[in-house]
Amino acid sequence: MKKIISASLVALLISAIVAPLQSVFAAGPIVGFEIIAPTTAKANEAIDVTVRAVDKDKQTVVDYRGSIIFISDTFGDTVPSPGKAIAFTDEDAGQKKFSKGVIFRSTGKQKIYVADVENSNDIIWETTVMVEAAQTQTNTTTETVTIVSPVKDSKVTTDVVAVSGQTKKNSKVTFWLNGKEVGDAITSEDGLFTKTLTDITQEKNLLQVQLLDGNNSVIAKSEEIVFEKAKDATGFYNLVVTPGTTLDTSTKMSLLVEGDPGMSSANVLIDGSSIALTETQPGKYTADTVAPAKPGVYPLSVTLVTSLAQTIEKKDVASLTVTEPVKPTLVPRFVDVKSVVDGQKITFSFKVVDAPADLDKFKIAYGENADSLSQEVMTYSTGRIMGTGGVYTWYIDKLETKTYTFKIFGAKADNSLIPQFVSEPVVATIGKSAVAVANIANIVVKSEPGKSIMSWSPVECATSYNVYKITPSGDYVLVQNTKEPSYTIFLQQSGAIVREDFAVKALCADGAESPEYTRVSAVQTGPGMIAILVIISGILGILVLRKRSLS
Repeated sequence: MKKIISASLVALLISAIVAPLQSVFAAGPIVGFEIIAPTTAKANEAIDVTVRAVDKDKQTVVDYRGSIIFISDTFGDTVPSPGKAIAFTDEDAGQKKFSKGVIFRSTGKQKIYVADVENSNDIIWETTVMVEAAQTQTNTTTETVTIVSPVKDSKVTTDVVAVSGQTKKNSKVTFWLNGKEVGDAITSEDGLFTKTLTDITQEKNLLQVQLLDGNNSVIAKSEEIVFEKAKDATGFYNLVVTPGTTLDTSTKMSLLVEGDPGMSSANVLIDGSSIALTETQPGKYTADTVAPAKPGVYPLSVTLVTSLAQTIEKKDVASLTVTEPVKPTLVPRFVDVKSVVDGQKITFSFKVVDAPADLDKFKIAYGENADSLSQEVMTYSTGRIMGTGGVYTWYIDKLETKTYTFKIFGAKADNSLIPQFVSEPVVATIGKSAVAVANIANIVVKSEPGKSIMSWSPVECATSYNVYKITPSGDYVLVQNTKEPSYTIFLQQSGAIVREDFAVKALCADGAESPEYTRVSAVQTGPGMIAILVIISGILGILVLRKRSLS
């Protein structure tokens, strides 16, 4: 009678086997495994099994990096890596397939168990397969084994040969070379088998493939195939071009020639030029060079000279296709955007990089916030407002006393806007002195367990400092006024990773702020004990805000 292994016995067995192992990090809310297998199978025939890490909603936990172990409740069954932990990798993405990995010896309801190495007492998954008896062979039915490759009496030129053929499906076959077993394989659903045999050293070789039943008894044999290893006098096997045989003009590339070891010289001929290669490993000759400067298709030829001064030439072994590189599309942008407030007037100065040919003027739109730019002015043509060093200047006068958000747009002669040509938002308070206190500089961030501390150089005449958080829409929200030139961010301990932007301004006695924000960007505020903080700016006088187009 078949003995069913209880969950506690399974846990005990797993604990004894994997105690010395260290599990890799398993991310994601895994609650168990889905074992995907055929509902029915034949005894002594191999089947595919897939194990998928799932969460409570049966969704694949793609970042699962733990280890699992297979257990069968019947002695003699075949499971993947019996008694060993199997680790999930990045390439598995939470799902691992074991091709032809399970063979049941007995009929009836059979179970496969899968457990998590680190949580063997809590997570043990199973599936049931109904196993039917294998078809009974009659005296008139015999199995056959056919070798398709290598062909009888053929010749190979290397010490590697690929063996392929066909026989009974989902069955074990063994490979015999010159009277010795050199490997085995499980046939596919179509009965196909393949195997690469290496270290072919004899000149004449005898190959046979044998078919086994569930008890590992031989039930059929192929015809013995004789093949020879030819004495290859060419000395050349392969030419590899990295990163590929289609490249842009003048692109760096590497050449690799594989041949017999110990050549006195090796060269590759490209467009009339001979590239000398160096033997970096036995039989591997390499060189770094560049693709031709003109587009075209260039045949590649190889010349090898043996230690006995024998010259081996292989013409047109590959070809190199060289094309003109695609020029990147230039996107115009504003740089060095500055603003100066004088009473009810604000003056802008800025430069343009990669200006389009149809740029004629600029539109400055403004409003109470980045989502409400309800007013606008149009500048004169670019030639009339450009000053020394390519700096454009324009002002807006008679503004009300309040805080505005401004954006500058590139425009054509007909006043239509140029797509994707807009500045970052500029926030300024009209009616207050913008020069009463200097800008902040030299912001640094110190990470400590559970918190991060922003600090900066004290500003002369400043009475306090305003710390702002920047919203996704580009608006600035005051979060703290501090007397000291520092601000502490206490990190979250759980939840999704959050990164936020902060900015700082200095205040003078009459409440006027420094004219421009100094920005600390991409501050990770959770989870974890120490956040990774990236200081994007802190340069005196630079105003940097999130990009948003005028809707």
